[in-house]
Amino acid sequence: MAVSFTVFGQVDAYLDGRRLDLGHARQRHVLAALLLEAARPVSTDRLIDRVWGPRAPRQARGTLYGYLSRLRQALAPAEDVQLERLPDGYVLTVEDQSVDVHRFRRLAGQAAAASDDEQALASIEDALALWRGEALAGLDTPWTNAVRETLEKERLAAELLQADIALRLGRHDDLIPLLTTRAAARPLDERLIGQLMLALYRSGNQVEALRHYERTRLRLAQEYGMDPGPDLQRLHHRILNTDASLTCTVAASADRSPHQTPAPSPEAAPADTHASVPRQLPAPPSLFTGRLHELAQLDKAIDSRSAPITVLSGAAGMGKTALAVHWAHRVDERFPDGQLFVDLRGYAMEAPLRPVEALTQLLHGLGFSSEQIPPVTESAGALYRSAIAGKRLLVILDNARDADQVRQLLPGSATSVTVVTSRERLPGLIAREGARGIVLGVLAEEESIDLLTAIAGTDRTSEEPAATAELARLCAHTPLALRIAATNLLDDPYQSMSGYVGELRRGNALASLEVPGDPQTAVSAAFDLTYARLDPAVRRAFRLLGVAPAAEFSVPAAGAVVAADGDATRKLLARLVNAHLLNRCGPDRFAFHDLLRLHARWRAEQDDGEEDLTEASGRLLDWYLRRADETWRLAYPHLLRLPDNRPESVNRPAEFADHTAALAWCAEERQNLVAAVRYAAGTGHREMSWRLADAIRGYLYAGWHTADLLTIGETALSAAESAGHAAARAAMHFCVANAHYCAALYDLAIEHTAAGVALAREAGWQSAVASGLGNLGAMEFGNGRLDEAVAYYTEAAEIKRGLGDLASLAVTLGNLGGACGNLGRLDEAAKHLEAAVEISRATEAHNSEGINLCNLANAYQLMARYTDAIECLQSSITLSQQFGEREIEILALHKLGETYRDLGRYEDCLAAAESARALAVEADYVRGEAVANSPLASVRLRTNPHAEALIRRLLPGPAIESPHPETKGSTPEDSISGREHQEWRKVLGEAADLQEEAARLMAETYDKPGEIMVLFDLADTYVLAGEAERARNVAVKARESAAGGGLRLFEARSLTALATAELALGRPAQAADLALSALPTHISTGDRRGHADALSVLSKAHLALGDISEARTALQAARAVYAEIGYLASAAVAPEPEADDL
Repeated sequence: MAVSFTVFGQVDAYLDGRRLDLGHARQRHVLAALLLEAARPVSTDRLIDRVWGPRAPRQARGTLYGYLSRLRQALAPAEDVQLERLPDGYVLTVEDQSVDVHRFRRLAGQAAAASDDEQALASIEDALALWRGEALAGLDTPWTNAVRETLEKERLAAELLQADIALRLGRHDDLIPLLTTRAAARPLDERLIGQLMLALYRSGNQVEALRHYERTRLRLAQEYGMDPGPDLQRLHHRILNTDASLTCTVAASADRSPHQTPAPSPEAAPADTHASVPRQLPAPPSLFTGRLHELAQLDKAIDSRSAPITVLSGAAGMGKTALAVHWAHRVDERFPDGQLFVDLRGYAMEAPLRPVEALTQLLHGLGFSSEQIPPVTESAGALYRSAIAGKRLLVILDNARDADQVRQLLPGSATSVTVVTSRERLPGLIAREGARGIVLGVLAEEESIDLLTAIAGTDRTSEEPAATAELARLCAHTPLALRIAATNLLDDPYQSMSGYVGELRRGNALASLEVPGDPQTAVSAAFDLTYARLDPAVRRAFRLLGVAPAAEFSVPAAGAVVAADGDATRKLLARLVNAHLLNRCGPDRFAFHDLLRLHARWRAEQDDGEEDLTEASGRLLDWYLRRADETWRLAYPHLLRLPDNRPESVNRPAEFADHTAALAWCAEERQNLVAAVRYAAGTGHREMSWRLADAIRGYLYAGWHTADLLTIGETALSAAESAGHAAARAAMHFCVANAHYCAALYDLAIEHTAAGVALAREAGWQSAVASGLGNLGAMEFGNGRLDEAVAYYTEAAEIKRGLGDLASLAVTLGNLGGACGNLGRLDEAAKHLEAAVEISRATEAHNSEGINLCNLANAYQLMARYTDAIECLQSSITLSQQFGEREIEILALHKLGETYRDLGRYEDCLAAAESARALAVEADYVRGEAVANSPLASVRLRTNPHAEALIRRLLPGPAIESPHPETKGSTPEDSISGREHQEWRKVLGEAADLQEEAARLMAETYDKPGEIMVLFDLADTYVLAGEAERARNVAVKARESAAGGGLRLFEARSLTALATAELALGRPAQAADLALSALPTHISTGDRRGHADALSVLSKAHLALGDISEARTALQAARAVYAEIGYLASAAVAPEPEADDL
């Protein structure tokens, strides 16, 4: 089956032409974030950032899991699409060509590179035909807006390319309607206006072409007070004078190079026949790939209305010269007076050219003899500017060292275009001469692979795509490194791609990236030429920052490394950025690309002593630890920490204004913090590794950064074991256990927690013993070993009570109460939870109080103490509203709805459940929404006018009626009209869908009791829908889940649900046996509502078997319990039975 995805327009998916239901906009947003990285992993954090931006809700991670789960279901019919979960993210495996954006980019790239214009036009038109509207329509976050803007630029570039190709092919008549529409949308795009004017002129409509020019000129004057640029003015002049060279010559275009734009173009001018025309461009680079965005920016240099000077800057090996020469060949015929090229040798083994030497070369190129060229810079510059005044020249000033080397070489008029390439940004030229700056970064992954393929061959790269992608990464996506690697592969046909990658990984990648016999071609040689030009202080900063364990760093972090204040550090970083030895990657954040980092480390090993490097990294580690410590104090003061008696750990100045700022810092530095733990463990900073790991594990655990949590725990644990530090070993075992718990690997989590408890006992660290025991209790609870959980919680509570740790004691007692409740020890559960509420209230732990009130209400509900349950839940709701605890409020409202439902107060249930659902939707809390939907669906069914008789006959309750009426028409559905029957079936279907979704989300979030309760509702729905076999399967699943988790109370209720299904299947004997087997557990646990429901089903089973006396006895007992617990059944479900019912 063929699947396709669209990003242009609304995000959609189609299977064999049929549109799939992808859900609401936020869910489509998640799919878009994965589609744009098709077949590449996207971390959970990045998905959250892309979907919500800086305003992500607290429960974004859980909500995201819900969206992904729904998307996985929606895409399940598409066999070629796989949405997989990775340790720290997700990957959507899908063919590139099935996603419109990737197909568009591939086709646009093919069009730009094609040597045949017919083929190029077909490709670019196919690309543009994929656009169905604005990209990512209806989605609005900083990420989508940035992507939309980028894609729109790509579309506009493709449209301009399409028009250029069509004009070359003589398709001007066909173009006019299209260009007219585009010009109406972009009336001040002078390149587009020029294309339209040329198409009109070539179609014989000279007057209309001139009118378009006049309209553009007037609009520019009225809105901006300026005239059209020189290129458009020149085209206007040529059209006005009926310039013959504007006539299309299709034959000429057939012989063009793929690197050239054939004549004539709108801006071309006739050559000056009275002087020699210089053609000094080097040969175009072979196998040039990518850089479409930068090529479009260079095209703008031609259209500039001011002095058209462009500074093309970038680090060594980025392909600046190759790009400049490739572009120059594409546009050479737009410069009929020639092209000049001079290598200024700013970064070469030889001395840089002096301005006068460069001017001499330029003037020679213009036909001047040596005798005619003045030896003084100023005079030679004046002669040069006079010679090219008014001419259409392209001047490439390659490899400039600084702005002073270039200034005298700039033309004096706007008719010539100058492109300067440099490893410096040359901000002086931008500020004083108004130059346009283009910074050349690394290639995109796809462009890198294309370059490797072009040189090494398709066979090599297609056979080992994973190794090819890894090679591109090892080359840091740098063109020079990629070309060297591909050349080395080409020269050794017996070397496999994976083998070569392995060599680079094992050895020194920089040393390996050189061409044998040509040391000047090596990547490291290129870097060294830049490094040698730096001041000593800047070189030192380059070296030390390369050694620092940080993928990217802020100004304060860099200041810690180089031991400098903020202003001095900023100056050092600015100098490195200007030299393209360092990249800006955000506000006040900087990073190396991988090869430059390797080079910096190599230079540090050569030039610095080990003591200097150790001190520099130590300063950074201490800076990280100070801030991580304060984050813990501000955001996680209730969590366990290693004792720290170091003098430097006390009386530290505040680093953050509040916990929000601290958490924002952690989010920004997370990868660096993990890297710092690894670095410290492997160097002379072992203690720093476990101190830092202990300081950040709270943040990583709270954010479910499972892979990072496991990394720091295992790394620091190894360091602590080497040092023989018992307390540190205990803390790191707990850290590893936290990671395994997040990954639901409970056995491993228990193993490490038990080890941590033993080590904490050995170290005499009682608070850690109690904390570990509490965690063991939680994990045994999750595994269904409730008796073990109760034992652990009980010992933990005793230790915490002895330590006077009341806040933590309240949490443990709450957990103990929950475990006892699920064991069916409801009285004991209520006692522990009541104590937990009292302690939470006394210590003003409002969050803990709110949660414990909900749990206490749950125990009361199971005990059928409904009035007490309602009182607890209303108090919890008030607290959560007062302190902004939205998640607790949603949970309390949900439980309140369930309690009202058990009482038969359906209107109150609907009000509470609707409130819970509305809050969940507002907070984008998917699990909360699903949980609220289950009682809503259940009550809507029960209050439906068609449900009364069905419920009385089929479900537990105070009423009784034979489940298998023999009188025709006595089945409720027999008396419903066709339309009413359809509506009833629709209500049943919607209820089942909502309950299935709620059960699935409960299972994914490991809420076993919650899942089982929803399964009971779902089984009832299937019974009412006449799908008793499905109801039986659901009840069996609930029973297995309850039995596996040691949930005695729920296991008994599942027997009643299974009995209900068996009764609906016409097997009353089996139903009676199951209901009877449930009764002892209901009685022993004090589950009064479960007791009554089992008796009710037993009564119905006896009635179906013809045992009237037994049925009457069971019904009377059920009604007595229902009355005792205050079950106020409405007339719809519990009318008084007639005497002859029994």
